[in-house]
Amino acid sequence: FGVPVKIIVDNAMSFRARPLVAMCKGYGINLTYASNYNPQGNGQAESSNKNLLKIIRRTLELNKRKWGEQLKFVVWADRITVKRATGKSPFELVYGTQALLPLHMQLSSYQFIQQLEDQEVSPHDACINQIVELDEERRASHQRHI
Repeated sequence: FGVPVKIIVDNAMSFRARPLVAMCKGYGINLTYASNYNPQGNGQAESSNKNLLKIIRRTLELNKRKWGEQLKFVVWADRITVKRATGKSPFELVYGTQALLPLHMQLSSYQFIQQLEDQEVSPHDACINQIVELDEERRASHQRHI
């Protein structure tokens, strides 16, 4: 959804490669390197990683060898969890709607039809309104993190 304004990376040599630096410069991306001795400089990523590790530890208490199989579930749980800073889940910020879980899919067709009928606008207009609201939410979230 557009070119990022800024990317924060660690000091790995791969992030200092000329092609990457040139591409970032060409697209006007501010490539910023986190300090070796201050990983908190990239607080959002560090916080997210800390949460993922906590979930992995809890999930795999009984069988630590299965972490590779469970990682996708841990990442999914993190992506659909509402974040305090934005009031939205990462999934919702990207797709403009909450994730549809298998439990939600068990709603009867009557309930679904009732929800559509209760809307005061056409489904097409509701979709357009949702796209506009999503754009506004993304902009607001971006402004809070600048």
